[in-house]
Amino acid sequence: MTNRGICYRFDKCLDTISIILSKEQSQDFFNINDLNVLLDICLQEIQREKDKDVRVQILRMIETIMDHEMYRTYPYKLDDIRDIINELILYEDEAQGGGYSDKEKEYISRLNLKFQMINM
Repeated sequence: MTNRGICYRFDKCLDTISIILSKEQSQDFFNINDLNVLLDICLQEIQREKDKDVRVQILRMIETIMDHEMYRTYPYKLDDIRDIINELILYEDEAQGGGYSDKEKEYISRLNLKFQMINM
């Protein structure tokens, strides 16, 4: 459902999955492979997505996955996530005019803080 491109509302799919992941009753609904595939899709889509609302949902999904207990036990592609966040920060520094929305900045900052805490 989430890997169908523009045929589906990707941001709405991510919102639904994020709700499922954040509820304690459904913590085991997805296995680690599911989380890894979701993360792969998010990392792929964040680089090409232009819609600010969709990018916010992608960043939110990445954060939700990283906060999931199963993911913390079996981390996946941390270097790739870090690289993407650094690219987003770099792009914001280089962007003239528009830049990111406040919500995008909030999630980029939150993810960046997570990596700073991991490195401590």
